[in-house]
Amino acid sequence: MSMRFILFLFSLAISFSSLGQEWLTLYQKAQTSYSSNQFETAYVEAGQALKRYQEEDGATNDAYASILRILANVCFQQEKLEEGLGYAQKLDQKRCC
Repeated sequence: MSMRFILFLFSLAISFSSLGQEWLTLYQKAQTSYSSNQFETAYVEAGQALKRYQEEDGATNDAYASILRILANVCFQQEKLEEGLGYAQKLDQKRCC
């Protein structure tokens, strides 16, 4: 293989690995905002985390459940009860199935 091709593959791998963690960074920001009682900021960040997660992976695993949990909690804090209930129900469905 040529050196250019190897460098290309290496660059591609680095870019994919950084893209694959964007949801995690947003989720961590949402947790920090939630802990600081910045519920509107946490709501936006957690919503972005869910969107990115679904674009990047989409598996219904523990990461997905964690995002749903923080979204439900933030919604309940902001009295967005129906939306929070929707996230809580998705979380409950994930647990039972």
